[in-house]
Amino acid sequence: MKLSHVHTEADIMQYISEAAEESLYLEFKNGMAFKVKDEDCKNEIAKDISAFANADGGVLIYGIAEKKFRATSIAPFDGNIFTKEWLEDILGSRIHRPIPNLIIDPIRIGGDIAKSVFVVRIPRSIYAPHQTYLLEYWKRQNFRNRKMAEYEIREAYTRPNVTKLKLLDATVSANAGMLSGGKPIDFRARVSVAIENIGSTIEEMYKLEVRLPNQLHVTSVTPSDQFFHAPYRKEGDYHIYSFPSKSALFQGEKMPMAVVEIVINKRNIHTIDSPPLMCKLYFSSGTETIEVPILRHCQYNGRQISADDII
Repeated sequence: MKLSHVHTEADIMQYISEAAEESLYLEFKNGMAFKVKDEDCKNEIAKDISAFANADGGVLIYGIAEKKFRATSIAPFDGNIFTKEWLEDILGSRIHRPIPNLIIDPIRIGGDIAKSVFVVRIPRSIYAPHQTYLLEYWKRQNFRNRKMAEYEIREAYTRPNVTKLKLLDATVSANAGMLSGGKPIDFRARVSVAIENIGSTIEEMYKLEVRLPNQLHVTSVTPSDQFFHAPYRKEGDYHIYSFPSKSALFQGEKMPMAVVEIVINKRNIHTIDSPPLMCKLYFSSGTETIEVPILRHCQYNGRQISADDII
């Protein structure tokens, strides 16, 4: 869930048409639950939003009904009555300390303010834990919010000093190789992996592992020999290449870590993503893992390549 994404009416309708599922990072709320003078309503808003900030951040949408944690229908509220300022006032008076960089995006369905939706983008707060008006601390976990345990509250106070690194979505670019009889003899998929320091402290000790499936290992090349000069080990279905830190990573800084080029041909196309290429990042306060689907990025004649496209 990218907090940088500014939602539109089309996004709201897509959640509903796809019956999108709530998660650690996404929650839907019926807009009809808004009550101007209802204290329970205001306390519930403070609880829900502080829970995201105390966890890992996320998006809370007021104006979508859900059933069994899946979006079911549009359920907007009257934006003439429930304004952005009304919501901001609740958050300012019922959450301590204020959550920095929180964004409220109003959406008017069909341009009608009487059919409004609020998309609240809540960052993972470095000023956690945030306390509600009722002197409670809440945290999002899976599909629900729960009260924080005493040890979690203590740990949250150390968050400003905890490094947080993120594996960025791998960049995959693919090009057809030499042609024979009007068809390529192979495709070259270039996979680039980078990381970003999204925390509030400098990180000096980190390491990236690129887990290259064994079936790709013998057919993979890279423009330079740097990738295959990295230390590696064999483990199950993978050759695992290791790329340790070479310099400190400052707040907000991005760092390219590895590039590998995969040769896709008639012999291996059916096994490219089975198992998938994987990347795992180690840093001082945790780990993060992503899978990198390769084949979907390889287009030929406006569609994903198949075995029939290769000589």
